[in-house]
Amino acid sequence: MCVGGISRSIFPDAGLSRCAAAHSAAAVAGRVPARLAAHPRLELCREEVGSLEARLAAHPAVIVASGPLTSPELAAALQPFVGEHTLYFHDAIAPVVSADSIDRGVAFAASRYGKGSADYLNCPLSAAEYRAFVAALAAAETVAFHPFESLRPFEGCLPIEIMAARGYRTLLFGPMKPVGRVDPRTGHAPFAVGQLRQEDRAGTLYNLVGFQTKMTWPEQRRILRTIPGLEHAEFVRLGSLHRNTFVNAPLLLDEELALRERLEQSGRRPTPPIDRFWFTSVYFLEPGGVLFELATDGPGFGRDEAADRLGGRLILPPWLEGRRTEIARALPPLVLPDD
Repeated sequence: MCVGGISRSIFPDAGLSRCAAAHSAAAVAGRVPARLAAHPRLELCREEVGSLEARLAAHPAVIVASGPLTSPELAAALQPFVGEHTLYFHDAIAPVVSADSIDRGVAFAASRYGKGSADYLNCPLSAAEYRAFVAALAAAETVAFHPFESLRPFEGCLPIEIMAARGYRTLLFGPMKPVGRVDPRTGHAPFAVGQLRQEDRAGTLYNLVGFQTKMTWPEQRRILRTIPGLEHAEFVRLGSLHRNTFVNAPLLLDEELALRERLEQSGRRPTPPIDRFWFTSVYFLEPGGVLFELATDGPGFGRDEAADRLGGRLILPPWLEGRRTEIARALPPLVLPDD
């Protein structure tokens, strides 16, 4: 779909908080297509786009906003423009169960890690139940990759079976962390918990927090129903793994998110990507002599120092290490205020 001249005023809900937006997703999904179809300056075409040639020939500018789940066909059509073959990572989504299939005699309401209001349902596991659950994950059948793919997981959203494979206690420091929860049936903290978060405003659906997975669907039903309180769980959505595709923005895009080729055609002559150790930059001069820098967010200052130690000592990029004594001598002393 080629879209031009869209005003934010046709989307008055754009300022919703993340939580409110999630709860009103169904309502928004119904309103947005109707507003697009009724807008006098838009032509809404409901079709899959697998090629860009016809649209580039028909329009002076084409905006591609396919998101991270770009189809293989469209990704292939973008290859001649971006020339990248490896910019992707795998993300996963967690299963969702119907609220009335959760055994409330076992699952109990509590806050997350003992902080805030009791917005989560918690399914308690004993040490033996947790051990059996981890063993089942280790033996579970998972969805196979295509021959041309390799797993590049996003560390912030790992499939639960990959976390379990990293160590027997890994899940106890992740999605099954029992801190701050007391099982009202026993009066004691459980060994582990499976936590569920309300998924919709009506409270009819619950998401298994942190239980994103690439197990096959039959295995998900079998293994997740071994969690106490979920023995009769009805799954309205099962977990899955998907590939997120992105572009190397500092290399390929300018400050307007247009292809870098535009900069070169305008005579601005951007530099090649320059490694700054903690980030990568591209520089170019405006006609007025102003130097612009386009920089990546990562890898960030955590590349060579733990987050809890940042700022504790002088860190230099590799090419300045030989001048450490000289630089340290020239720096003024840093005096921290008393606590």
